[in-house]
Amino acid sequence: MGDAGAQGPAGPMGLQGPKGDTGPAGATGPAGSQGPKGDTGARGDTGSQGATGATGATGSKGDTGAAGAQGPQGLKGDTGATGAIGPTGAKGDTGATGPKGDMGFTGATGATGAKGDTGAQGPQGIQGATGPQGAPGVAGSNATATPLASNAPAALGANALTGTSSAAAREDHVHPLPSGRLVSLGTVTVTETLLVSLALGMKRMALTLSGVATTDRLVFVPTGVPTAGCEAVNVYASAANQVTVAYFVPALGIGTTYSIAVAVYRIT
Repeated sequence: MGDAGAQGPAGPMGLQGPKGDTGPAGATGPAGSQGPKGDTGARGDTGSQGATGATGATGSKGDTGAAGAQGPQGLKGDTGATGAIGPTGAKGDTGATGPKGDMGFTGATGATGAKGDTGAQGPQGIQGATGPQGAPGVAGSNATATPLASNAPAALGANALTGTSSAAAREDHVHPLPSGRLVSLGTVTVTETLLVSLALGMKRMALTLSGVATTDRLVFVPTGVPTAGCEAVNVYASAANQVTVAYFVPALGIGTTYSIAVAVYRIT
């Protein structure tokens, strides 16, 4: 075999063969010196969020910020329910008396009240003693003394008469009243109100009338129209200063008020 000739030029690179199996890892060599920092590579895709870490310790309170502008007024809220009434407070001290006010104007005079009923007539007083008779007057130069009457005065007559006697009447003479004359004693009224009335006969009512004596003979006259169905029939002296009126009313009355007014006279 001859000597090897000079090495020829490199032939074209052949196709890459299939990748062989990874060989066993070699022993780690000593760390080399740090190389220069390479260029920053392109940013990789964001990885999934990691688990939340533990809450850190509360930091110190920061300075209070400036007050913000006042916001618009909110809507009025619903009225709350009325609370329970609280207990009554203790009575306060009495205040000092205020100054006296000015006197008010005098009020208008009230209307005059109705006139009261006339009271009953009192009894006649005892007649006083007759005074002593005066001395006779001196007769005139040509006068003749007129004699005084010695007869009792005549009773009052129906007609006026001049008379013919020449005797003078005494100042304390009294004329007898004519018999049969009527003397007014006053007016009485029978009045009554009944819820239910059943009258089957005459009724009587005693009424006060001043000046009546038990020996008086009396007559009466109605002073107006009696209540329908009512009628007075008799009046008599039942006691001193009292008369009794006999009268009729309707046989049946329910819620009835009746009134009968009569004027009473004494017959002399």
